[in-house]
Amino acid sequence: MKKGILILTVLCMMLIGCQSDHDAYDVDGFSAVKEYVDTIIPLIDKALDSMEETDVQEITKTNEQLFIFGEGTKYDKAEMANWTIELGLEEGEWVIEGEELFEQLMAVYQTTNAFINEFEEQSKVSEETVKALQQERTALAEMFRQ
Repeated sequence: MKKGILILTVLCMMLIGCQSDHDAYDVDGFSAVKEYVDTIIPLIDKALDSMEETDVQEITKTNEQLFIFGEGTKYDKAEMANWTIELGLEEGEWVIEGEELFEQLMAVYQTTNAFINEFEEQSKVSEETVKALQQERTALAEMFRQ
Protein backbone atom coordinates (compact mmCIF):
# COMPACT_ATOMS: atom_id res chain seq x y z
CA MET A 1 0.00 0.00 0.00
CA LYS A 2 2.75 2.45 0.98
CA LYS A 3 4.72 1.45 -2.10
CA GLY A 4 1.69 2.21 -4.32
CA ILE A 5 1.23 5.64 -2.75
CA LEU A 6 4.93 6.38 -3.18
CA ILE A 7 4.83 5.37 -6.86
CA LEU A 8 1.69 7.45 -7.42
CA THR A 9 3.31 10.46 -5.71
CA VAL A 10 6.46 10.12 -7.83
CA LEU A 11 4.40 9.84 -11.03
CA CYS A 12 2.39 12.94 -10.12
CA MET A 13 5.57 14.88 -9.39
CA MET A 14 7.04 13.79 -12.72
CA LEU A 15 3.93 14.90 -14.58
CA ILE A 16 3.98 18.28 -12.88
CA GLY A 17 7.69 18.69 -13.54
CA CYS A 18 7.41 17.66 -17.18
CA GLN A 19 4.49 19.85 -18.12
CA SER A 20 4.74 21.44 -21.53
CA ASP A 21 5.60 25.07 -22.02
CA HIS A 22 2.77 25.11 -24.55
CA ASP A 23 1.01 27.83 -22.57
CA ALA A 24 4.14 29.87 -21.84
CA TYR A 25 2.11 33.04 -22.19
CA ASP A 26 -1.00 34.71 -20.83
CA VAL A 27 -3.81 33.05 -22.80
CA ASP A 28 -6.25 35.92 -22.21
CA GLY A 29 -3.58 38.42 -23.20
CA PHE A 30 -2.80 36.59 -26.40
CA SER A 31 -6.52 36.37 -27.17
CA ALA A 32 -6.67 40.17 -26.82
CA VAL A 33 -3.66 40.49 -29.14
CA LYS A 34 -5.29 38.21 -31.69
CA GLU A 35 -8.56 40.15 -31.55
CA TYR A 36 -6.69 43.43 -32.11
CA VAL A 37 -4.64 41.98 -34.99
CA ASP A 38 -7.68 40.38 -36.64
CA THR A 39 -9.51 43.70 -36.48
CA ILE A 40 -6.78 46.26 -37.23
CA ILE A 41 -5.20 44.64 -40.30
CA PRO A 42 -8.37 44.71 -42.46
CA LEU A 43 -9.12 48.24 -41.22
CA ILE A 44 -5.65 49.44 -42.23
CA ASP A 45 -6.07 47.84 -45.65
CA LYS A 46 -9.45 49.47 -46.12
CA ALA A 47 -8.27 52.90 -44.97
CA LEU A 48 -5.19 52.79 -47.20
CA ASP A 49 -7.36 51.87 -50.19
CA SER A 50 -10.13 54.40 -49.60
CA MET A 51 -8.58 57.27 -47.63
CA GLU A 52 -12.11 57.92 -46.36
CA GLU A 53 -12.71 59.61 -43.03
CA THR A 54 -15.06 56.86 -41.81
CA ASP A 55 -12.36 54.22 -42.35
CA VAL A 56 -9.80 56.29 -40.48
CA GLN A 57 -12.32 56.73 -37.64
CA GLU A 58 -12.69 52.93 -37.43
CA ILE A 59 -8.94 52.65 -36.82
CA THR A 60 -9.22 55.28 -34.09
CA LYS A 61 -12.10 53.41 -32.48
CA THR A 62 -10.25 50.09 -32.66
CA ASN A 63 -7.13 51.58 -31.09
CA GLU A 64 -9.21 53.07 -28.29
CA GLN A 65 -11.20 49.91 -27.59
CA LEU A 66 -8.90 46.99 -28.36
CA PHE A 67 -5.35 48.23 -27.89
CA ILE A 68 -4.71 47.34 -24.25
CA PHE A 69 -0.95 46.92 -24.46
CA GLY A 70 1.95 49.18 -23.59
CA GLU A 71 3.78 50.55 -20.61
CA GLY A 72 1.56 51.03 -17.59
CA THR A 73 -0.85 48.28 -18.65
CA LYS A 74 -1.26 44.66 -17.64
CA TYR A 75 0.34 43.68 -20.95
CA ASP A 76 3.50 45.76 -20.87
CA LYS A 77 6.89 44.89 -22.33
CA ALA A 78 8.07 43.12 -19.17
CA GLU A 79 5.00 40.86 -19.13
CA MET A 80 4.97 40.07 -22.81
CA ALA A 81 8.74 39.46 -22.92
CA ASN A 82 8.01 36.27 -20.96
CA TRP A 83 5.68 34.94 -23.64
CA THR A 84 6.60 32.25 -26.13
CA ILE A 85 3.64 31.34 -28.30
CA GLU A 86 3.92 28.15 -30.33
CA LEU A 87 1.43 27.91 -33.16
CA GLY A 88 1.02 25.48 -36.02
CA LEU A 89 0.50 21.77 -36.18
CA GLU A 90 4.07 20.70 -35.41
CA GLU A 91 5.80 21.65 -32.16
CA GLY A 92 8.04 24.66 -32.77
CA GLU A 93 6.75 25.04 -36.34
CA TRP A 94 5.72 28.64 -35.77
CA VAL A 95 6.83 30.59 -32.72
CA ILE A 96 5.99 34.14 -31.77
CA GLU A 97 8.29 35.62 -29.14
CA GLY A 98 6.52 37.99 -26.77
CA GLU A 99 9.06 40.80 -26.81
CA GLU A 100 9.06 40.89 -30.61
CA LEU A 101 5.26 40.82 -30.57
CA PHE A 102 5.13 43.70 -28.10
CA GLU A 103 7.50 45.80 -30.23
CA GLN A 104 5.47 45.12 -33.38
CA LEU A 105 2.17 45.94 -31.70
CA MET A 106 3.62 49.22 -30.47
CA ALA A 107 4.95 50.02 -33.96
CA VAL A 108 1.52 49.41 -35.52
CA TYR A 109 -0.17 51.49 -32.83
CA GLN A 110 2.25 54.38 -33.30
CA THR A 111 2.06 54.35 -37.10
CA THR A 112 -1.73 54.11 -37.10
CA ASN A 113 -1.85 57.10 -34.76
CA ALA A 114 0.56 59.05 -37.00
CA PHE A 115 -1.65 58.16 -39.97
CA ILE A 116 -4.78 59.28 -38.11
CA ASN A 117 -3.24 62.57 -36.91
CA GLU A 118 -1.93 63.46 -40.34
CA PHE A 119 -5.28 62.64 -41.95
CA GLU A 120 -7.21 64.69 -39.40
CA GLU A 121 -4.89 67.69 -39.75
CA GLN A 122 -4.58 67.74 -43.53
CA SER A 123 -7.39 65.49 -44.86
CA LYS A 124 -4.64 63.57 -46.61
CA VAL A 125 -1.60 61.52 -45.69
CA SER A 126 1.96 61.76 -46.97
CA GLU A 127 3.46 58.95 -49.01
CA GLU A 128 6.07 58.47 -46.26
CA THR A 129 3.39 57.86 -43.64
CA VAL A 130 1.49 55.50 -45.93
CA LYS A 131 4.66 53.48 -46.61
CA ALA A 132 5.47 53.32 -42.89
CA LEU A 133 1.97 52.06 -42.10
CA GLN A 134 2.10 49.51 -44.91
CA GLN A 135 5.45 48.25 -43.63
CA GLU A 136 4.28 47.87 -40.01
CA ARG A 137 1.01 46.28 -41.10
CA THR A 138 2.90 43.76 -43.24
CA ALA A 139 5.34 42.92 -40.45
CA LEU A 140 2.48 42.29 -38.01
CA ALA A 141 0.56 40.21 -40.55
CA GLU A 142 3.65 38.11 -41.29
CA MET A 143 4.09 37.45 -37.61
CA PHE A 144 0.58 35.98 -37.63
CA ARG A 145 0.92 34.65 -41.18
CA GLN A 146 -2.16 36.48 -42.40
